[in-house]
Amino acid sequence: MRPLLLLALCLTACAPALSRVPNAAEGIASWYGPGFEGRLTANGEVFDSSLLTAAHQTLPFDTLVRVTNLNNGLAVVVRINDRGPFVGGRIIDLSRAAAERIDMIGSGTAPVRLELLSDMPAASWRVQMSSEVDGYDVLSRLHRPGELLLLRGAAQEPLLLRVVGRVPETEDVDLLLPRALFEALDLTELEVEVISAL
Repeated sequence: MRPLLLLALCLTACAPALSRVPNAAEGIASWYGPGFEGRLTANGEVFDSSLLTAAHQTLPFDTLVRVTNLNNGLAVVVRINDRGPFVGGRIIDLSRAAAERIDMIGSGTAPVRLELLSDMPAASWRVQMSSEVDGYDVLSRLHRPGELLLLRGAAQEPLLLRVVGRVPETEDVDLLLPRALFEALDLTELEVEVISAL
């Protein structure tokens, strides 16, 4: 067994259990930004309205959530890094950049569906090969550079991969894998788990 695979198995056994939360919810989203630029978010980051982030009252920080505007079907993936909203009846507060992606700047609020990407069924992962990465490096639309991902498929042992960059906006996929990995994986039953951030 390769050392990388041994490391993947060790990290899986040692990783703390993730909080279980409902897979999807619907409600009203709002957006925030004016007056918050440069201030600290609840997890200690500097708020940047140009990033795809959001505030939620209970989801763990760094949770990735797909937010779909139910008025127009547009969707965006955001990372939870703040707490809120603190207005009754709202379930998520988006950064300006995220609100722009789903066309709700003008209205200020919109009915949305939230989906936790960590609970996405295997068939929901859109994967393609790329010549931009090799070895065990990948590009991801849903994860941050530096994060370690554990990929499991039906016909192979778990693989530990490292996110080294973002999927280009021109590509409509979630993960870009090196050719050798793409050809070796059973993509029909692919599961992806975030292990840690470097």
